[in-house]
Order: sequence, then structure tokens, then C-alpha cells
Amino acid sequence: MKANNDVQLMIDILKDAAGRSDQESPAHREFHEKRELALIFDMIEAKLIRGEVLRSKEGPPRGAAMWGITLAGREYLTKLKTERNDASWRAKAGKAAWAFGGVLIGILISGTTAVVSAVALNLFKLK
Repeated sequence: MKANNDVQLMIDILKDAAGRSDQESPAHREFHEKRELALIFDMIEAKLIRGEVLRSKEGPPRGAAMWGITLAGREYLTKLKTERNDASWRAKAGKAAWAFGGVLIGILISGTTAVVSAVALNLFKLK
């Protein structure tokens, strides 16, 4: 469950960073929890987010300034959303529906071929 929460949290952070890149964006979300800040620190250092990790004199981070998203961050956001959507039950149900539909069409085509062959044999008395 934590992995899904982390993915959703990363999506939220990257979406917020993308909003900060837009000058006309509405108010931004504030991130205060340790897990949120740790992910923001990592994303800034990985160059997914434009920003700065604010450190105390002793070294550990004490905060972050985030002002936008990089191209790599946008690509990663798209990847995370795609993976999340592919893992959803709706996506799985959709894939199952396509598979079922394919099988059904295959059965209909083979059944239709058999009927057409039988009709042709009866009409033309072919043996």
C-alpha cells in the first residue's frame, strides 16, 4: 500500500511543480510531512524539479524551495500516470473486454464460415 501512496505522492508533487511553472497557476499545495519533503529533496537533486534544498549548517535538509518542473520531470510524471492507470482495475477490465471481444469475433467468424459453407453445399449440391 505504501508504494501506491508514494507513487500518488510523487504525482501530486510533480503536478504541483508543473503548476508552479505556469505563471497563471492557482494557489499551490504546501508539503510539510517528512515523507513529502524527503521526496521533494530527492526530486530536486535528481533534477526532476526546479528548486533548491535548504540545508542547515550541520548538513541535514531543513526545507525546500520549489519553483517549477524540468522536462525530465514532465516525462517522469507522464510515466507515473501511465503506470498508475495501467495498474488500475478499469484498465485491466478493458484489456479483458478486448480479449473477450476478440474471442467472440473469432467464434462468430468461424461459425459464419461454417454456415456459409453449408448453405453453398446445399445450394449448389457440391460434394
